[in-house]
This record gives sequence, structure tokens and C-alpha cells, in this order.
Amino acid sequence: MLELAEKRLERFDNVELRLAELESLPLDDNSVDASTLILVLHHLERPELAVHEAARVLKPTGRLLIVDILPHDRAEYRMEKGHVWLGFSENEIDEYLTAAGFESIRFQHLPPAPEAKGPNLFAVSARTRRE
Repeated sequence: MLELAEKRLERFDNVELRLAELESLPLDDNSVDASTLILVLHHLERPELAVHEAARVLKPTGRLLIVDILPHDRAEYRMEKGHVWLGFSENEIDEYLTAAGFESIRFQHLPPAPEAKGPNLFAVSARTRRE
């Protein structure tokens, strides 16, 4: 995935890709304006740690965007796709974000594409509380 991303982004001189664990990013505290966690939390043993790590690296009033899957009953995804979690409820995500110090949390169910075969998705945005 990193190689594909490098290929797609090679024309940009302001993008740097790094291989790292989401729970321990090689970034300084308060060093980024925005962070995205796109379809990754359901693969992590402790997704709340990735949310806390995003809060750590975000600048005061930084923005976070999460897109992930809503709860579903496709247990076969654990073996077939490596899912640790079978989706997240709005309450679970809200708890993760609040505990990590985020505010202005906005949760939105995303309408599925007509050809979509997988679980439904959500998007949530939030802002760090630090000023």
C-alpha cells in the first residue's frame, strides 16, 4: 500500500510518507494540522490508542477525520479481511474521541454506493480542545 501511495503522490513535493504504527507515530507533539484515519480502526486491537495518538500529534484546534465501518454481522471478515472489530457504533467512536480530548464531534452515516457490497460506512470529524 505504501508503494502505491508513493507512486500516486510522487508529483507532490509537500507529502512525506512514513511506515509506522498508528499507535506510535514518528511525529512530534502538536506538529500536524489535520489527521485522517480511513478504514483502519477496525484492524487495530486497541483503536482508542490510535485516536489518542492522533490527538497527540495534532496542533491545538487541529482537525481529525475518521471514516470506518458501522457495526455488522459478517464474522467471516475476521478471517478473510483481518478485521478485529466488526464495526463501531456512534457511541463507541464518541467515547474514543471524548477520552482523547476532542470536541465539536460530528458523526455522519454515509450513504452506500449502489454497487457497494460491504458494510455501511460512517464519517466523523472532530477538533482538538487545546487552545
